[in-house]
Amino acid sequence: MTNRVALIIGACNGAGYSTALCLAKSGFHVIGTYESLKERPADVSREIEWLGVSAVMLKLDLSLMDLRPFAQEVSEALRQTFKADRLSHIIINTGAACDTPAAAVEIDHRCLCDMNIRLPHLLTEALSNILADAGDVILISSFANRGLSHGSASLLSTTYRKAS
Repeated sequence: MTNRVALIIGACNGAGYSTALCLAKSGFHVIGTYESLKERPADVSREIEWLGVSAVMLKLDLSLMDLRPFAQEVSEALRQTFKADRLSHIIINTGAACDTPAAAVEIDHRCLCDMNIRLPHLLTEALSNILADAGDVILISSFANRGLSHGSASLLSTTYRKAS
């Protein structure tokens, strides 16, 4: 059996955190990202490892335009920690990436475009060489929920399959 490794952007909060735990329970190893230490990446890693798989958390600055250095970090983590050379999946969780307060009614359209178009494009471009031929790129975002009534649970989800 080959090592199944998923990269989860935003693995320490919200939908990304839930996705990381769900995949870990299904036997996937996890490379997760975080923006700041307040997101408790070490605690999330331990929780994932408690489920019987390995985890690595990498810091990712979502404002970067050149994500090749990040892709190199992911590649090194794949080789060193998981003894693998390909990612099974890339899950891009962009729901909490903007600083717009959840109660704000007006959506920051520039942030929405940056997080749901620019970031997925740059990430898939930088990581395409280490995504398995049958690998999926999954974009999830709860950003569209902002300003809706409390308790709303809509989620944008788009899956792209790498052409072989």
